[in-house]
Amino acid sequence: MGRHRSTTVLLIFLGIISNSYGLPHIRNVSSAIPANTKDCSIASSGAYIAISSEAEAIDDSHFLRWIEVKWFGLTELQEDYSVGLWTDNPSIDIPPISWIHVESESGSLRTTERWDGSLLPNKTNPIGMGNYCLPYWAGVSKGGVIVYTSCLRLNPFWLSELSGDELGSVKLADVLLPGTHDAGASGKFGLSILGEVVGRWTFTQDESLWEQLILGSRYLDIRISYYNNTQEKFFINHADIRIAPLIDYVHDVAAFMRSTMEIVIFDIHRLPVGFDHPDRYLELINFLYLHLGRWMTPRSLYPNPTLGEIWDSGRRLIVTFPSGYASDHPYLWNQVHHAWPNTNNLDDLKSRLDNFISDNSGSTSLWSAMAEFTPSALDVAVDHWHGLRGAAEITNLPVTKWLRESWWKMANIVAMDYLPASGVVEAAIEANMARLSC
Repeated sequence: MGRHRSTTVLLIFLGIISNSYGLPHIRNVSSAIPANTKDCSIASSGAYIAISSEAEAIDDSHFLRWIEVKWFGLTELQEDYSVGLWTDNPSIDIPPISWIHVESESGSLRTTERWDGSLLPNKTNPIGMGNYCLPYWAGVSKGGVIVYTSCLRLNPFWLSELSGDELGSVKLADVLLPGTHDAGASGKFGLSILGEVVGRWTFTQDESLWEQLILGSRYLDIRISYYNNTQEKFFINHADIRIAPLIDYVHDVAAFMRSTMEIVIFDIHRLPVGFDHPDRYLELINFLYLHLGRWMTPRSLYPNPTLGEIWDSGRRLIVTFPSGYASDHPYLWNQVHHAWPNTNNLDDLKSRLDNFISDNSGSTSLWSAMAEFTPSALDVAVDHWHGLRGAAEITNLPVTKWLRESWWKMANIVAMDYLPASGVVEAAIEANMARLSC
C-alpha cells in the first residue's frame, strides 16, 4: 500500500578565464559532445537547475524558494570540476552569479536567487508560451572548460513536439512520463488554511496543476473527496485533509488541454472521503464529463494505444477511475498501477524501485514508480526532515541520478514530490529521444 498522501540538452565546450574579481569569465569555443554521451543513451553526468522543495514563508499565504544547481555523475574529481549559475547561456560573455568547486560526485549548490513563480505564464493569457529557457542556466566546468550546460525550461509542448520524431508509433506504456505524486496537494491553494505544521506534512507540490503541466509533468496523481455539507461538493484531498475545490483543478487541466496538443494522464487514484453511495460516483463522473469530456480519451483505446492513436482520436486526456465503475463508462480508463516503496530510507527506496521497474518493464498497461519517501508516524511526531519538503530535498537528486543511470530504459511513469526540485522532466525528454534511436 502506498502512502496517502526533461529537446536534447545543449552540450557545448566553452573556455573560462579569470576576471579581476576572481569569478569565471566566459569566451566561446567550438561545440562538442561529451565523452560519456553515446548513441542510444542519455547523459549520465552533468547539472541542472532546480527550484528547491524547501521554502521560506514570508507571510501566512506566500513563501519563497531557492534556485539551486544540482550536479551528478562527476566521478573524476581530479579533473578539477566546478559548477555555477548564470542568468543566460554561458556561451554569452557574462560571469556567473554563483559557482563552487566540486568535491563530490553529486551535490547541490543553493544560490541566493529566490523563486516566487512569477516567471510562469498565466493560464488566462498564455500568449507566447513555448518550450524555452527561463533566465537560469547551470554550467559544469572541467579543468577550466565548461563541458555541460542546461537551463530551467518551460516544457508545455515537449511530448507533442517529439511526435515529429516518430514517437507517434510508440505504445503509451513504452513512453517515459514525468509525473506529480499527490498532484493536488499544492501549497498554491491551502497554506493559510492549514497552517505551517499541518502543511509541512500535507503538501507534496508547490505549483498549480496548470504550472505542473507547463513545467513538463504529464501524469497527475489525483485524490478526490465528496462533502455533502458544502456548496462545492468535490474537493481535492491529501488523505482526510481537504485542500481546495476540484473545480479549480479541472479549470487548470482544461486550460492546458485548450492551449496544447499534449497527452495527459489524470489518474484519480483515490476517493478517500464521502463516496459511500453509488450516486456520488455517478455525480463525479458527470462532473468530469461536463468539464473535461471534450478531451477525454475513449476507453476503446485502453489499455495501451500508440501515442498516434491517441492524437488521431482527438481526445488526449486519459482519465482513470477507481472501482468497477470505469468499465461501465466509455471515457474512463482503469487506474494506473502504482509501485510504492513504502520506506523512509534512501537505500531501500532505490532497491525497491530497482526491483519494481525491472519487474514491470515491458508491461502493456500504465504503471508508475512513486519515487518519494513514505513517512512513518514517528517521522511525523519528531518532525523528521522538517516535513515532506525536506524529504524531497533528500530524494529528488538521487532519483534523478538513478533515472539517468538505468531506469530511463525501462520506466513508464516516475511520480515525484516537488517535481521542479528534481531533473526528472529533462531526463525523461532525453530518454524518449534516446529510445527512438535504439
